[in-house]
Amino acid sequence: MGTSSFQFMRAFPWSVVCLIALVTSGCGKPPQVLGDDECFKTVDALWTAITARSPELLDQSTAELKRLHDTRQLSEVGFIALEKISAKAKSGGWESAASDLRTLIRGQTRPTQGSGAASAP
Repeated sequence: MGTSSFQFMRAFPWSVVCLIALVTSGCGKPPQVLGDDECFKTVDALWTAITARSPELLDQSTAELKRLHDTRQLSEVGFIALEKISAKAKSGGWESAASDLRTLIRGQTRPTQGSGAASAP
């Protein structure tokens, strides 16, 4: 076996691991969280809390997100994504949290009035 074949065989497993990590780390679309108006209003309130840098509003929004998750109006994946954003804001990363939330919101699709079709916000 030549040196180049040996190097390839050593590097190949790490390449696969890195590819899997990239795919599962959120390189795709953000999770869909705006399935109903209540979720939409709560994410909007979270946006207000983060952009206003208001710990009180942030606490209210995260409590409402938890309630929506507990009543199965908000998916597990969506809840985890929003919790990460909330935690970032709580730790003082307001701008980064706002950027992450903006990306999540822009990746949402909402049903149009009167039809089951989805449209971009």
